[in-house]
Amino acid sequence: MKILYLMHIEWGWIKQRPHFIAEELESAGNKVDVRYETSLRRFKRLENKSDRIKPKRLIPIPKKRHYPMRFLDIVINTAYVYILHKRKKYDVIWICHPGLVQYVYHLGIPIIYDCMDDHVEFHGNRKDRNFLIETEDLACSVSTVIVSSNYLKKKIAERYGSNLNVSLVRNGLSQSIASKFHNFYSMLPESDLYYTIVYFGAIAEWFDFGAIQTLLQSSRKKIKIVLIGPSEVDLPKEENLIYTGPMDHESMMVYAGKADALIMPFKLSELIYGVDPVKLYEYICFNKPVFSIYYEEIFRFEKFVYFYKTYEELCLLVESTPPAKGSDLEKLDFIKENTWENRTKEIEDVIGKNV
Repeated sequence: MKILYLMHIEWGWIKQRPHFIAEELESAGNKVDVRYETSLRRFKRLENKSDRIKPKRLIPIPKKRHYPMRFLDIVINTAYVYILHKRKKYDVIWICHPGLVQYVYHLGIPIIYDCMDDHVEFHGNRKDRNFLIETEDLACSVSTVIVSSNYLKKKIAERYGSNLNVSLVRNGLSQSIASKFHNFYSMLPESDLYYTIVYFGAIAEWFDFGAIQTLLQSSRKKIKIVLIGPSEVDLPKEENLIYTGPMDHESMMVYAGKADALIMPFKLSELIYGVDPVKLYEYICFNKPVFSIYYEEIFRFEKFVYFYKTYEELCLLVESTPPAKGSDLEKLDFIKENTWENRTKEIEDVIGKNV
């Protein structure tokens, strides 16, 4: 099957759901042609080398959030995609963001819209929200829709109608992390002086720095917190808060493997309620205590994660220095069931039934 795979994030961004699914679809024997939107802002790009996939950029248009440039973007990239399809004769088009539907809906071939976030909730600006609601309405009407969480499935039905064809395919973890489960046992904590807590992933306005600062300022333990990943916001100045910037997947695994614990401190909002966090799947592989803010969508991680609802609860959890939660057998079963390889089999079932 020939798939035109359109991404709204750069291939050089930290690896997320779109990267993993593209690679696994290719490994499953499909021909996946990745085209991604380019950010014109500066950030450290990772190589994210792939043995099979040769990602290329869509044509970058500056300031395309403003109407004249947005119109130009649609005209140019619609023409670009049309020429691609005429040359390569795709069987399916995969889009990772509702805005991408504008380039492809006229081609008359099956579209899969993979909804990994509540994209509307990323924007406080009314015009941007209305634009995304309109494009997502179009994407849902012309596509087979895949969502990564039950909350997103509910939100899609509330916004655009319960008769839509929506399938749940959750996030997963990469084989490169899953295969190293036992290796992480031999990794000793980086320092005996400090209890080192690591977070890896993107850092933006939904990151709860209040939780981090409370741990550093109020805990009776000597704590060091390390943040790994690209940041879109200014970081607070704290003596034992270390920011490394983005790392490739292999380096990040080594760094996290030497931590005492791992953390997921998010500010609860409509955006977060719909998130099925890739990092929780990956955290489980490190055999460390995992601390996370609680919300309903992630209750199924309860066997492996220490949940908190308040800063006080978080401090008490950390000060108790609990062991990693869950037995080895439970973790291994969870890991085997939740690889991206298995998720791709679910995706191929959805495509087979609907395309």
